[in-house]
Amino acid sequence: MSPVRSLTAGAGGSYIRGMHSPGDLSLGGGVDLSIIFGNLGYALLGMILMFAGYILFDQLTPRVNFPDELGKGNMAVALIIAALFVSLAYIIGRSLN
Repeated sequence: MSPVRSLTAGAGGSYIRGMHSPGDLSLGGGVDLSIIFGNLGYALLGMILMFAGYILFDQLTPRVNFPDELGKGNMAVALIIAALFVSLAYIIGRSLN
């Protein structure tokens, strides 16, 4: 096999297509499993942090019972919770990168 230039290998770097080290966790076609597992870990961490943020928001507003208000069809509470999740997702996503 001939060396092929790689844009991700940096200036002057190259790699040999199809050649993997013995401890490499990759699938055929260049998919690296450690990157996939890392992304899944970050996604799980993000979901846990979003749930913790919702619980904290619920504790900080004791006069409003969010599940009951959502059950009644209160659209204002639904919009507040939606805005909370969107803003938490943005903040957590930016902090994990």
